[in-house]
This record gives sequence, C-alpha cells and structure tokens, in this order.
Amino acid sequence: MQRSDALPVEQVSDIDSSLRIGVVRSDAVTDYLRELGHGDQLVLVDDLETGLKLLNGGGLEMLAGNLAALRFYQRNLGLNGCG
Repeated sequence: MQRSDALPVEQVSDIDSSLRIGVVRSDAVTDYLRELGHGDQLVLVDDLETGLKLLNGGGLEMLAGNLAALRFYQRNLGLNGCG
C-alpha cells in the first residue's frame, strides 16, 4: 500500500531506493525485502495499524503487507490518505 500522492509501484523491482517502506517486524515480507537489497529502506513497525498511521501521517511512502488486512485496518481506522 502506498500514499495516494506517490508514484505507483506495481512490482518490487519498481521500488525507488529513496522510499521508506514500513514492514511488520516479524513478517516474512521483511526478510524478502532485505534479500532484495531494500534493508536500509525498511522501517520496522509492531503491527499494520501502526504502519498505516505512519503512512497516512507521511512517515512512510509505502507499507508492505497483506492487502486484505491493510484494507481492513485502513477502513476501521478511517484513513483516506493511502491507497
């Protein structure tokens, strides 16, 4: 998930090296992004809700995670600045 004002990223190879990417601390996607060389860009968060709040507030450009879960928390938190 990205901020709504960010350039779209369709696949991992599209990720710009300057983007701050939120990831849940113990999630497999964290290890995957590190393996692909994005370790310096990762911002570890405790849960998706925290990550969404950071994304919405401008502390992140992207948040990696399960899209269904991200949409669920986004709706429950009433956040509109990411999509």
